Amino acid sequence: MSIPTVVAQRLVIAGDKRLTVSTIRIAADYYDTAVFDDSPDKQHVGMLIGGYVIDSSSKRATTREGGMENHREALIAARDEQPTPTATQIAGLFLAAGADYQQITRQLTEDLGRPAARVLLAQAHSTASEQLWNAA
Repeated sequence: MSIPTVVAQRLVIAGDKRLTVSTIRIAADYYDTAVFDDSPDKQHVGMLIGGYVIDSSSKRATTREGGMENHREALIAARDEQPTPTATQIAGLFLAAGADYQQITRQLTEDLGRPAARVLLAQAHSTASEQLWNAA
């Protein structure tokens, strides 16, 4: 097994985002692309952007061309998209003492649009219910 090599790495600063898109070569046929939150407060860690969970997930490609395509798509997402919370993060908000469900719903609908907000809220409800059930 070879030592991982950075193939491409770029810092994207847009609005309140400071994200690094990194693609490394792990083996001859393994290129891995990930998005990292480089802001001082790490406010976007665990959020979704361009199909990536910031600081948590990656996409694999088996060719350099595929790895560079993943890198390009992640750069575009980091520049143009807003990070969105995951269903698990929203479920945590629902379960927090004094959570304002209506405010959470309004903000998500404003940020994501009605159809996407409805899907995310349904997933969050399911996650919150499961967490409550497991805690009982």
